[in-house]
Amino acid sequence: MLPTLQGATELIVGALAAAGICACIDVTPPPPVVTATAVTPASGPMAGGTSVSVTGHNFADVTSVTIGGAELATRTVLDTTQITGTTPASTTSGTQDVVVTSTSHGSGTCSGCFTYNPAVTVTSVSPASGSLTGGTSVAITGTNFVNVTSVTIGGSELGSRIVLSVDQITGIAPAGGSTGAKDVFITSSSHGIATCIGCFTYNPPLTVMSVSPNGGPQTGGTSVQISGTGFIDISSVKIGSVEFANWNVESTTRIVGTTPASPSLGARDVSVISSSQGSDSCLGCFSYVTSADWRPEAVIGLTTVIAISSGTDSHHTCALVSTGAAWCWGINTAGQLGIDTTTPRSAVPVAVSGGRFFSTIRSSLTHNCGVTGPGAAYCWGDNAAGELGDGTMALSFLPVPVSGGFQFTALAVGVQLTCGVSSTPYCWGSNAYGAIGNGSDTNSAVPTAVSGGLVLTVIATSGYHVCGLTAAGAAYCWGDNSYGALGDGSQVASRVPVSVTGGHAFTAVVTGDQHTCGLTASGTAYCWGDNTFGQLGCSIVTCGLGSSSPFLVSGNLLFTQLAAGDWHTCGLTSSGTAYCWGDNSYGQLGDPAVGWWFAEPTPVYGNLAFTALAAGGEHTCGLRQQGDVYCWGWNDSGQLGRGTFGSLTSNQIGQVLRRSPSSANTRVRARRH
Repeated sequence: MLPTLQGATELIVGALAAAGICACIDVTPPPPVVTATAVTPASGPMAGGTSVSVTGHNFADVTSVTIGGAELATRTVLDTTQITGTTPASTTSGTQDVVVTSTSHGSGTCSGCFTYNPAVTVTSVSPASGSLTGGTSVAITGTNFVNVTSVTIGGSELGSRIVLSVDQITGIAPAGGSTGAKDVFITSSSHGIATCIGCFTYNPPLTVMSVSPNGGPQTGGTSVQISGTGFIDISSVKIGSVEFANWNVESTTRIVGTTPASPSLGARDVSVISSSQGSDSCLGCFSYVTSADWRPEAVIGLTTVIAISSGTDSHHTCALVSTGAAWCWGINTAGQLGIDTTTPRSAVPVAVSGGRFFSTIRSSLTHNCGVTGPGAAYCWGDNAAGELGDGTMALSFLPVPVSGGFQFTALAVGVQLTCGVSSTPYCWGSNAYGAIGNGSDTNSAVPTAVSGGLVLTVIATSGYHVCGLTAAGAAYCWGDNSYGALGDGSQVASRVPVSVTGGHAFTAVVTGDQHTCGLTASGTAYCWGDNTFGQLGCSIVTCGLGSSSPFLVSGNLLFTQLAAGDWHTCGLTSSGTAYCWGDNSYGQLGDPAVGWWFAEPTPVYGNLAFTALAAGGEHTCGLRQQGDVYCWGWNDSGQLGRGTFGSLTSNQIGQVLRRSPSSANTRVRARRH
């Protein structure tokens, strides 16, 4: 029988030992192999960044730990049984092997021990906007809403967060620090972070700032514009407790509508309610008033107007449109509308006949004149005193050329009088009170040089007196001076120009029936002449019933333009706000206190912004930047251009007596002559 291997080994060892030979065999076992048994946590987002602990055995001389082939970040071998680190990012979701490699213990694999969860996503927020003050209930949709730890809008945490499912979260939007689009972030401890860029917009807070016009008749029907911010998801627009009719949200800052009827007069709050923005009110921003023509309203049919004109004693208005064509409306007893001599009046604009195009237009009681681009003057209407300047005294509803071939740089039209500047001033028509300025009192049907050889740049006339400015701003006047309108410190008429006292340098001058006003380069206004109705902008206490020298208009306002009517004056500020003062017997100041007068500038009702003003006998018009025209005041001949002929009741007009008011207040019941 053969010996076993063990037995053979023993025999050999024994024999070698007997012979004195040492037989040594190394039977040390190999080192144990590294093993990876678990990963905690066993899952994390594809974006990586999950702090994990890998457990196993023989974690010595570790050179690599990978998850799905990518190296574990910030690896730390705590001991032979535990390694910590941060998971790398993965391009795919699902289970991945974890492999630990050691230079002395080989490598060990934990198959499928870590799972990359699919990334969280945010696809939409509904509603996509809300109030800056917060409080909007929102629903956020997306995918993998698991283990959600945070939801923010613009960096602020969503309130009352509820994860309804893996694809929907609801909550309350927090208050925003600023308006505009904000990012929405969702953070999941197991599925990463998702961003929906600009998915929620904070709207401006709902505010109701103004209503224009801010007054209308008790019967309702006034078309108004409500201005403010945050006009979104509007559910109600009210004046007082009654809903506006036919309201429409035109933008986030503008609502238009029609006022309902009111059972009583007085101021009302205007309220706007939004389903998402809350509500706001403009307190007392609309007043129900008795119906009258003092409210500025748009002239029918004109939209591209570049200039407007009216004048002393005028019951009509004219305008130039962008082509240079002239349009007029109101009384036509002398053909002043330029259409014919048989139509007594028109309440809507009509095109002046003749096909002329003008760069300037001027108007007064019964005639108008225009200047073409090259400076040629044409006039039409009454010509009883030769005011058309064509060498005749024949009325013409067609524009006729002014004689002499002059090129005028400035033109002025008054009652039966016209004046122009062609370097030096010329006047023609009625010479009552010496208004032609040539030292005589004889009428002239052709341009006649004003005495003195003054070189003027600006000219204005009421028909009774004339004033002009030199290039340096010095003012000279001539004609009637019964109320001190010449400003020379006297009440003596002058048939030749006299210097206005005070040494003021004016950039503009305007003339009313018996008063004059000048505007300085700084915007301060001075007036002189008749002050029976406060048209100088100066109280009876300060200026009496008139002044023969310039007085500063009260109110500390700065103007860019002035306009003068019979017994009222208006000014325009740089913001386009119109102020008027003086007689308001027919609402020509644009104030509801019809029948009163104001000795201090008062804002024209309606908060409209104008670029130019024109004052007629007892009405006023304003041109807006949009090219439309608004008028207010007396409308007996349709001069307001509203399509109707209006009239005021006797109690609105007031006492028709021209005498000193019994009160020295700046707001006094008007009396007329």
